[in-house]
Amino acid sequence: MDTAARLAEDLRERAGAALSGGGAEPVIGLVEGNGGIGPYGTLMRAFQEAMAAQGLELRIGELGDVRTRPDGKLTLGGAPLDLVLRNFGARQLLDDPAGPEAAEHLFRAHEAGRTVLYTSLESGLYAHKNALALLSDPRWATTFDAVERDLVDRVLPWSRTLDRTASPDLLDVCRERREHLILKPGAGHGGLGTFVGWECDDDAWREALAIAVDHGYLAQERVVPRPEPVLDPVTGVVDHRVAAVGVFLTSRGYAGAHARVNRADAGAIVGMSANPDTRMACVFSHP
Repeated sequence: MDTAARLAEDLRERAGAALSGGGAEPVIGLVEGNGGIGPYGTLMRAFQEAMAAQGLELRIGELGDVRTRPDGKLTLGGAPLDLVLRNFGARQLLDDPAGPEAAEHLFRAHEAGRTVLYTSLESGLYAHKNALALLSDPRWATTFDAVERDLVDRVLPWSRTLDRTASPDLLDVCRERREHLILKPGAGHGGLGTFVGWECDDDAWREALAIAVDHGYLAQERVVPRPEPVLDPVTGVVDHRVAAVGVFLTSRGYAGAHARVNRADAGAIVGMSANPDTRMACVFSHP
């Protein structure tokens, strides 16, 4: 599966209605929040190279670099943009005094059909982990049909939102089941701010639950991973690793996968920000 090729197909299709000057290929803008290119520029340039290999021109910039022509079309470095890939989130906009006004130009250009915005800010709702509690909580079971309910029960671990409205019974359950639970910030990433119950003692867990309630964390049932044997081709030694697989999807469906990998004894969190032993790996598939 060629993920870059699948994404390029999707970008061409989405940008089609906004193509400027009858051009055969769209010009894409990969736009960060102001000051965001510094920490993420290397990754953005790697993506730029991947799209160039697919025949797409992708320009990199920050919100403050984007301009609006009189006809409503966005430009970056003087080039008209047919589609913008948003590489900034709502929090970046709110933390930047100039952010909301700068982003408004993107939204207006999208509404006018002059430059397509590939993903809206609302799409961030699906990345918030507390959405999983809406699927898991039996109070909302009647929202789903039988097939959907069966899917949730098979795939999703027990998940609940902890906040100041959490019932005493729910908090009691979380205190008693420390060794079977993990607490995650809903809008977090990379394992940062996560509390692993089976790696805490009772006092640390009590403090973690207080933080979770104050900040609206997600409490989730532990999933015990299946370690995979991995051969070191240099030493010939086989040890065991745990992989967290991420799946890429476009409007056409499955578009490949990647994996983050830790040694099986390196702790519960498989994330590069929280665990320096984490490594990235590609995923090979076969029929």
